[in-house]
Amino acid sequence: MGRNVLGAVSFEAPATWIDRSVAVYEAPDQGEGASKVTVSWLPRSAPNLRAHVMAWAKALSGTLGDLRLTDLEPLTVDGREAVRTTMTWTGPRGKMAGAVVHVDQPSTNEVLTLTCMCSALNQVSCIPMLDKLVASSRLGGPAAPEPREAAEEDLKLHFVPMPGRGR
Repeated sequence: MGRNVLGAVSFEAPATWIDRSVAVYEAPDQGEGASKVTVSWLPRSAPNLRAHVMAWAKALSGTLGDLRLTDLEPLTVDGREAVRTTMTWTGPRGKMAGAVVHVDQPSTNEVLTLTCMCSALNQVSCIPMLDKLVASSRLGGPAAPEPREAAEEDLKLHFVPMPGRGR
């Protein structure tokens, strides 16, 4: 795997280990139930994306007993097959809402997940923000430009292949 850098920390992971990094972004100053967006790669758990999403939802409903899927929508993200799910559940801090975009990566048998979670009260802004991030996403595109002060509407996600990951 080589040398890994995460902020101010760097380390050597065993060469046979698989990178399952998760990036988490949180909206500032929203208190309890603030919008959070996570980006992660998961092994595909079924032969196709739709079956993977259904298995994911079944597993999640075992953890969140009152999980209610409110929408399941096929879409395309940067030319790749994807599915967007929206849901509600009750968490330790009350009623929650979220959306997950699952993007198929058949060449690596993985699924990219972009997840937005927030209190149900923030749902009006949280899920459209995720949709905006997904619409601006590029998989395997150029590295993101150097950081600068930016308005929220300037925020774009760029997915750059990790060395040795073959995306």
